[in-house]
Amino acid sequence: MSNNFNLKNYIDLLNKRDLVETDQLQLLAYGALVERQISYNRKEEYFSLIKEYLAKKINPSTFRGKFLKMQKQDDDTAQIMKEDFEQLSNFSIDLELEEGPFSLLIDLIYDNSMLAVEFGPEDGISEDEFKVSIENAVSNSKFFD
Repeated sequence: MSNNFNLKNYIDLLNKRDLVETDQLQLLAYGALVERQISYNRKEEYFSLIKEYLAKKINPSTFRGKFLKMQKQDDDTAQIMKEDFEQLSNFSIDLELEEGPFSLLIDLIYDNSMLAVEFGPEDGISEDEFKVSIENAVSNSKFFD
């Protein structure tokens, strides 16, 4: 079900002086994988927040604020972890995580939240479109069955 993080390859990439494009992409992929796993480790918190929003217990602005705060916390944790090789040596990645329903759901909510926050309903995404996008993503996700 899980796979240990390839620490040796990650360190080798960090220590390279001249990274070719494929090395740069691989290094970015390692970072993204750590960030996704950290979010995945909190999936129940994310699901609880999504359910609150869809049940209209919190408004869209509050939902986006809480969601983006969680994402920032996850990013901060990932940044610290990527620099702590001892923690990374024990870090495991869920094999179902990559391009799985959870990652796709979180990516969609993040993208649409940023559209709403940065551009507002006229140039970004309306509140109705925002809610429908989340409802559709949730209905297509195996996590909410």
